[in-house]
Amino acid sequence: MLIVVAQYLIGTIIAITAFLFFRRMPVEWLLDYGELRASTDLYRRQQIPITPYAISMIIAANLLVFLLRRNDTALPIAICQFLISAVLMLIIIADLRTRIIPDQFIASLTVLSIVLWLLSSAKLPALLFNLLAALIGGFILWAISRIGSLIMKQESMGMGDVKLLAAAGLITGLPGILLVFFMSFIIAFLPALIQLILRRIKPETDGSMAFGPYISIAIIIVMLFENDLIAFWDWWFIMSFAAV
Repeated sequence: MLIVVAQYLIGTIIAITAFLFFRRMPVEWLLDYGELRASTDLYRRQQIPITPYAISMIIAANLLVFLLRRNDTALPIAICQFLISAVLMLIIIADLRTRIIPDQFIASLTVLSIVLWLLSSAKLPALLFNLLAALIGGFILWAISRIGSLIMKQESMGMGDVKLLAAAGLITGLPGILLVFFMSFIIAFLPALIQLILRRIKPETDGSMAFGPYISIAIIIVMLFENDLIAFWDWWFIMSFAAV
């Protein structure tokens, strides 16, 4: 019982630490490409309030502890997956507040993905497949971004999203990156639809939408439930063909 309480307590402490870290980290991490000096507004956006951010992070951290315990994940792997999720929480906040995904967070995910590989298999073929997944994920989103920019005559997705999906490939490998890709758009569909409706009602409404949070949520879901998702996909695929 004490071990269980300690796990939730440590999860809470890490969430609070991540919250404080975001407020204290160098504001230059949040600068857009080409910017040289942080504005007063950017400093203000960095100072996230306790409500809802700290409370949401604590709830999310405790939910992660619950899910990792439920999955009966080996402790070293569970710790690594929790730290990956903590970095993804910071990415969600950064993208929502500033529309920037700091390269430092992507670098942290890259390092943690290598640690996860070492803990999970440490076999060279697995690492090569993860690198291939990173290239596939980054290229697909980059291609979509370029096509979207040509159609809309403006930037549709930032390079931060492309780098994040590439990092997702390192974390989830194949076929996990494909699940992350499709789940990101599925999760983002309803918020995008709501935003589209709001723009129809009020044309002055900001039409931009941060995509990083949806990629981050998809990474966490696939990282924790990849086998269940693949099993569900196989079941749905078989049932669809049986119906035909």
